[in-house]
Amino acid sequence: MKRTKILLPFLAIFLFVLMSLFKKFINKAPQKPNEEHDKYPFYIRKVLKESTNTFNDGEINHLSKLDVLNVFLNDTNVKLTGTTFRKAVTDIFGLNLIEISNDGEGAKLSIYAEEIMTGVTKALDQKARSFETDQHIMTLKKAEVMDLYLSMIPNYSLEDLVRTVNLVYGINLPGISSLEHARISLYTKSQWLIKNDHDLVVIYTGKGDIDVRVYPTPLFTSITGSSEFPDELKNKLISLGYQHNQVENEFYYRSIS
Repeated sequence: MKRTKILLPFLAIFLFVLMSLFKKFINKAPQKPNEEHDKYPFYIRKVLKESTNTFNDGEINHLSKLDVLNVFLNDTNVKLTGTTFRKAVTDIFGLNLIEISNDGEGAKLSIYAEEIMTGVTKALDQKARSFETDQHIMTLKKAEVMDLYLSMIPNYSLEDLVRTVNLVYGINLPGISSLEHARISLYTKSQWLIKNDHDLVVIYTGKGDIDVRVYPTPLFTSITGSSEFPDELKNKLISLGYQHNQVENEFYYRSIS
C-alpha cells in the first residue's frame, strides 16, 4: 500500500489560518533585521543584476526564493540541467538535494507516482514495469531517480524540475518559498530550513516527513501573554488530524501507512 506522506502543501493548509489569527498582534513583534547584501552567493546575484529587470541588492533580498530561482534559471546564459538546478536550490533555498539523497532523507515512499515509475522504467531500457523493476527503482538514490526521469523529458523546463523534486523528494519549493516571511520556523530533511528570532511558530517534521510537530515559540508567548494557540487554531489543527499534547504544548501528526 502506498504510504501517505506529509508534504508542504498539507502544512500550507493552515498557514493562512495562522496568519489571519496572528494579524491582530503581529505588528507588535520586533522588526525583522535588515537583510545582508550577501543573502545569496555572488554568482546568483550577478545573474539577477544583469537580467532583463536588472535587480539591485536590496530588490534581490526582498524577492521570494522562488522568484530568485526563476530569474536565475531562466537566464539565457544559464544552462538548465539537473546539476545546475540542484546547486541553485542549495544556494538559494539551503536544501542540498544531493546530501538529502545520500542520507536517505526526503519523503519515505513505498513507490513513486505512476509518471515517475513509468519514466524511470523507460530510462532503464525496460519495456514495461514489473515487480522486480519497481523494487530496483525504489533502491536507487533520489537524485538518481530524478535524473533518470528527467532524461525521458525532452527540453524539460524549470516547472518540470520543480514538479519532479516534489514527486521524488516530497519537497515543495513554492510552499517553502511562501513560508520565508511568514514568521514560521521550519525544520525538515534533518535541518533548519527557516529559523529566525522573530518567528512565532515552529513546524518540525521528522525523518522521512512521516510526522510533524507544531508548537509556539517563546516570542509567541511574550507577545500574546499565553503559551497556547488560540482556540480557533487549535480546532483547525485537530480537524486536520493533529493530536494535542498538552504536556509538551504541541500538536502532533503522524501519517498512516
